[in-house]
Amino acid sequence: MMKVLILGIAIILSACVEAQVHKFEIIECTNSILPEFDGQVVSLIDSNTGEILKDTLVEKVEKTRNIFKPCRQYIYTAIYRDKNNNVISDSKIWMMSTGRRWEYQPEKQDEVVVQFAFSKENIPEIKKHYVNKKILESITFSDQTTTGIIENVKEVWMHPFRSNQYNFTEVAAFPHVKYPLEIGKTWTS
Repeated sequence: MMKVLILGIAIILSACVEAQVHKFEIIECTNSILPEFDGQVVSLIDSNTGEILKDTLVEKVEKTRNIFKPCRQYIYTAIYRDKNNNVISDSKIWMMSTGRRWEYQPEKQDEVVVQFAFSKENIPEIKKHYVNKKILESITFSDQTTTGIIENVKEVWMHPFRSNQYNFTEVAAFPHVKYPLEIGKTWTS
């Protein structure tokens, strides 16, 4: 009888823990052929007709994918605190490079999918602590977004997490590393 009771409690507890864990949506990724270069596309346009005569990739920088390899997953614990260090939210953020180029700047940025685990019940409390109160009505919480990253032989750069309660990071310095790395090296961005 005691073994059955302990087993029943263990099953109930594991079911409760399982129910609290956010299931990140499966995203299709590809190990497609890596583009040779990152760069910027410049269009030559006929000044009379407005017709695009030629698109040219300039600023060719050799492409690499050592950190944001396609299908590699990163899972972060994100703790959002108020000015008194009280926890407002404690959740997971999942990120994965899809192996494709990002639609808004395909010549230079790769696409990453970012998924947010959050509780809808926490949204009113989170909104009380927004830095910019004027944008409260325009902010909607989302489970998922796509954004771009740059990774090549010169640099690694990414958009910060900037959805939901992290929208204020849009105005912070974006994570950026310039190569080659060496002790004491500094740069501005």
